[in-house]
Amino acid sequence: MHGTPSVQGGNTIFEAFSTKQKSKIKLPRVRDLFDQWRHTKPGIYKISEAKDDYVQAVDLISNESFTVYEPELTDNMYAIGFLFPYTNYYKFFVSPLMFPEDLHYISDLAVDYHRNNQFVHDFPAFLGEALLVDESEERTDASFDNPVHLAVFQLYEQHMRTKSASDEAINFGAFLWYQYCELKDPLIRKAGPYAATLDYLTQDLEPPMTQKELAEEYDTSASTISQNVRKIDEAIGEELSEMDLDNEQQSADPRMGMEQMMNNIQQMLSEQEFETEEEVNAFLNHLLQNQDEIVAQSHTDRDKAQDKLYEAAQTSGEKRQKLIEEAFKLYPNSPDAYFLMAEDQTSLVKQYELLLKGIEAGKKDLGPEFFEENKGHFWSMIETRPYMRVKAALAKVIDLLGDTERAIQEFEEMLELNPNDNQGVRYDLLTLYIEGERFDAAKQLLKQYESETSAAFLFNKVLISYFTKGMTNTTRSLLKEANTFNPHVKEYLIGRKKIPLVPPDKIGSGDKNEAIAYADENSYLWDGEKELINELKKL
Repeated sequence: MHGTPSVQGGNTIFEAFSTKQKSKIKLPRVRDLFDQWRHTKPGIYKISEAKDDYVQAVDLISNESFTVYEPELTDNMYAIGFLFPYTNYYKFFVSPLMFPEDLHYISDLAVDYHRNNQFVHDFPAFLGEALLVDESEERTDASFDNPVHLAVFQLYEQHMRTKSASDEAINFGAFLWYQYCELKDPLIRKAGPYAATLDYLTQDLEPPMTQKELAEEYDTSASTISQNVRKIDEAIGEELSEMDLDNEQQSADPRMGMEQMMNNIQQMLSEQEFETEEEVNAFLNHLLQNQDEIVAQSHTDRDKAQDKLYEAAQTSGEKRQKLIEEAFKLYPNSPDAYFLMAEDQTSLVKQYELLLKGIEAGKKDLGPEFFEENKGHFWSMIETRPYMRVKAALAKVIDLLGDTERAIQEFEEMLELNPNDNQGVRYDLLTLYIEGERFDAAKQLLKQYESETSAAFLFNKVLISYFTKGMTNTTRSLLKEANTFNPHVKEYLIGRKKIPLVPPDKIGSGDKNEAIAYADENSYLWDGEKELINELKKL
């Protein structure tokens, strides 16, 4: 993940993250630390002097000693992983693999790899060997504790060896799966879907198998593999994002910051007594030119709670948690409180439970009559936005949990409440319609937004035509139109470029970021459609 090229891009996962984030760091000291992270190499360390959550870690190869903040480590252990420098200590990137000191074959294996100049270059292979090596049937703490997690890996390994996959690919799969299980402890009902996902992420076949082909091999669906790929990608990205750079970089949601400003302006306008439209415009112009004066006094518990939640959205850690708790005490029916708590959860099930509570809170907050009277105008009314935020997040979590029909229902309800679709859920809905072969509904959605010009709509129009009529002149014409609008999409769909693990923050019409966003969400719909892909290659 750090020293090995990403299976979905030419750079490592960390390099993709670094390229995206470095420009945002203003402090030179922090930026220098960030640069050092790019050059971090894996190591195996002997742990000693554990005290107050800090330990001394001695590199077995170089004999260097490091002060490391890692509460889980104790004396007389080995730790394997990447040490990242902070201001006056080091931290492991993701949980290190930990072994009792008496398992000497682990250190011996590391020395052998180093002696052959392979430790850094072939770190995934070393790690896979360390995980899988069997010394007198002795299992270490680095083994899969959950038998279902082990069953996933064994099924994956069986299929990979049947296809003559390299040891390096299988060892990388062991590493990737172990880290994901450590981070998420996923609840698994069937081994096949995740085994297929590991196969997709680590395969070294030429040409590589598509998600659709792997779905048939493992008796699952392409959409499930795609969802699992996103889960693993997000877990890795999450772990990177949680590195707070010595607390000098804090999370912030600019959209909610803007919303708070609009809310304050609305309150300030309601407190004024204007006689003419010119006075209103003059007042607004003054505020926009002097934004530090846009401060409104909240009078109700609801508004005071919302102010705290706006502030919580701009921060992280204990301060964020405290603000959410204070908002709850002021006004229990605050949807944004549940929304922010769900954002902080890594478990999809916990996110789902919190967002459901957020929906109920939103219904109580607005009341049934409000829904009836204002259907079609949600989002334009600022007080509806917390409810709409929760509803969008819930729909996406439901989709990730595999209930496509219910996710569709949530998105459809959102478009009834706000046909203007300021949140862009029509794109998610169109993808799900095509996945579920609900082509009439997909056509109706395209008609509803017939003036829409985007890669998502244009390329998905191609899919609808192809799946319903085949490779006709109309399909070819639509494909040419879509490719002309955004030629970058083609590069990702035909596999010439790999989809980055870290999605873009901003998307522009017809640009590369739009292409990445489309391919990230929709490429599984194109998998296995060789006739269509070949037609696209001709353009």
